[in-house]
Amino acid sequence: MDRVWIFHDSTIEVRFLPQRFGGLLMTKDGLQGSGQTFFFALEGLRGLVAIMVMIMHYAISSGFNTEATVFIPRTYLAVDFFFVLSGFIIAHAYERRLLTGMSLPDFVLRRVVRLWPLLILSLSLTLTAIFLAPLLNVEHSKRSLSIASFLLSVFLLPTPEALAPLPPLVFPLNVPAWSLSVEVGANLAYAALVSLLATRRLGLFVIASALMLVVATSLGSGDLNSGGMWHNYGGGWLRVCWGFSAGLLVYRLWLRRPPKPLPPMALYALGLGFVGISVAKVESAAFDLVAVIVLFPLAVYFGTGIQLSGFSKALVKQLGHLSYSLYITHIPLIILIKVILLAAHIDLARNALAIFLLGSLLAIAFAWVLDMIYDKPVRAWLSRRLLVRGSRINIPVRADA
Repeated sequence: MDRVWIFHDSTIEVRFLPQRFGGLLMTKDGLQGSGQTFFFALEGLRGLVAIMVMIMHYAISSGFNTEATVFIPRTYLAVDFFFVLSGFIIAHAYERRLLTGMSLPDFVLRRVVRLWPLLILSLSLTLTAIFLAPLLNVEHSKRSLSIASFLLSVFLLPTPEALAPLPPLVFPLNVPAWSLSVEVGANLAYAALVSLLATRRLGLFVIASALMLVVATSLGSGDLNSGGMWHNYGGGWLRVCWGFSAGLLVYRLWLRRPPKPLPPMALYALGLGFVGISVAKVESAAFDLVAVIVLFPLAVYFGTGIQLSGFSKALVKQLGHLSYSLYITHIPLIILIKVILLAAHIDLARNALAIFLLGSLLAIAFAWVLDMIYDKPVRAWLSRRLLVRGSRINIPVRADA
């Protein structure tokens, strides 16, 4: 029986299919099959990194730490890992299909189905908090500006400073959405230009992107913590140009020469490596650049070869399930939590540690529940109505498609 690797947006499967079509293994009604397996290690790494991002933001938002004293100061590099992983994921899911007939509108609809349900919900959470104006002393004009920001953010368009409730922020209602906006931009550019991306051209673009990243980081702020504010939003585009294209190149390499199978200890080593990078208090642009240009692509490549079973497999599946939900909802949730605490006359400064710990646990639980009872059902419903027969997203309850 022949074998084909398929990627349903964020979960990689091996399916055994009976019929070839243009280099792809197809059945009459589309991509179907019985036996399947997943790249569990990549799911686990994605979930771990999302949790670390949430912990950093909650440590600062709760008042437990400041930006200067946060105990995981380099967690902003998680975004660069996400970009590399996204390049690998999107190429794995769509490259062959885009080259053999998938239209750009069909690709766009699939990204809408995957990303927008949780994006809209997250923006709605923040808007709800802001409209509890008496609790935060938010002026009426800022409420109006928040509505304008909401309407722009729904389309992943940055909020101009003149319209922003918090002017320096590119996406004031949900700060992490800046990375989603540039990632979707990279997705669209890739889908439109994939037929021109021979491996040699892609390699040249990767080299050029790396050089631009090195120059910009060395001449700029001295680190890669850019993209979320208007004065460094351009840096976010440089980061995604490198990370996403590097992920595409990792995919091409993986197709030609996949890594040898690795034991579960390799995943634990990668996880500890991410933690070590996050806690590093090294004031060095070189540190960031080595992590992003060398270590993250290697982590994605070798992560595809890690073999898991039993408890480890079950754990990383759950981490993968909650990763996007946690990443996109944790900031709106902490804003809403603080509104409720202020309404209850809770002293935020005196209870910073409790807010940090309990808020973190609540964010993880909230993300997991949202994934199960909201995101998967809504995506399945949208898939049935928006996607053409034979290209619908397969969203089983047990997989984060």
